[in-house]
Amino acid sequence: MSADLKIVSADETGVIRVALQRPPVKIQGIEKLVQIVALELLRNGGRNIADFTDGTGLRGRIGTNIEDEAEFFADIRLMVSNGESNIKERQLGTTRGPDERLAALSLVDIVANTESSEIEIELEVVSEAEERRRARMGIR
Repeated sequence: MSADLKIVSADETGVIRVALQRPPVKIQGIEKLVQIVALELLRNGGRNIADFTDGTGLRGRIGTNIEDEAEFFADIRLMVSNGESNIKERQLGTTRGPDERLAALSLVDIVANTESSEIEIELEVVSEAEERRRARMGIR
């Protein structure tokens, strides 16, 4: 099993933030898988010249006017589903262990954080080793 550098971590409220740790920290297992999921969701599609299907565009959807909450929830659910498909397709050619391979990704909830003007998206990440992690992503 290979280790990557941790660039995704949860703050004191449990919301995921993207930043390189000081000093650098290596991660593996389910924590690495959560990082893979977070980065996939935060990337905007078409930005990676090596793979135009990379990313879901979630970051681009946040901040837009929400006129219909049901439609917004459906958009986010679709982006999560697309992210799950992208990750599963890309992991076919890897040698990652089952604890770093995605079996399922689901959207649990979307919550507006009135204190920070963020939308928090709660996800459940399930590895092929059947490990589960809940992750909350705060997006401004």
